[in-house]
Amino acid sequence: MKKDQKFDVFLVDDDKTYLGVLEHTLKHDIAGNIGVLKTFSTGEECINELQQQHAKPDIIVLDYFLNSSSKDAANGVNILRKIKSINKDIQVIMLSSQEKLEVAVNTIKLGAHDYVIKNESAFIRVGHLIKIIMHNINLNKRMNRYEKWNWVIAALFLIAIFSLGFYGMTKHGGKF
Repeated sequence: MKKDQKFDVFLVDDDKTYLGVLEHTLKHDIAGNIGVLKTFSTGEECINELQQQHAKPDIIVLDYFLNSSSKDAANGVNILRKIKSINKDIQVIMLSSQEKLEVAVNTIKLGAHDYVIKNESAFIRVGHLIKIIMHNINLNKRMNRYEKWNWVIAALFLIAIFSLGFYGMTKHGGKF
């Protein structure tokens, strides 16, 4: 991964202590690769930020339950749907104490990159997943550059072939 490539990361969790520890962990674990690191205690705050033209995070770590401070707050699944409707390319890591397999599968079907259960290894796992996502984004960018160059090379090759054919036809009076 290039050191100069910066990735914007949003963290969404209604547990301010957990959010602070996650932010601290990521700042130290992935410090050189994070451009903007913003935290939100509700999904609605995150969505409001996304709807502004300048807010385009690469990755969002999103808690599943977001209603500890406000019982009317949308849950992580609803926020995930809104995120994907705003920008399907944002990579979302769901983070939850919910251990039901069907919940994890459902979030991944809705577009989450992965689902992490809040336990003693959650911070390490989230950091690792963010590094994987950053690496994949870089690979996709390189692949897109190579695809563009392949088209240019193919076009130049065809021009050369047609030019040689045209030159051969004019040199031999239109006959091969």
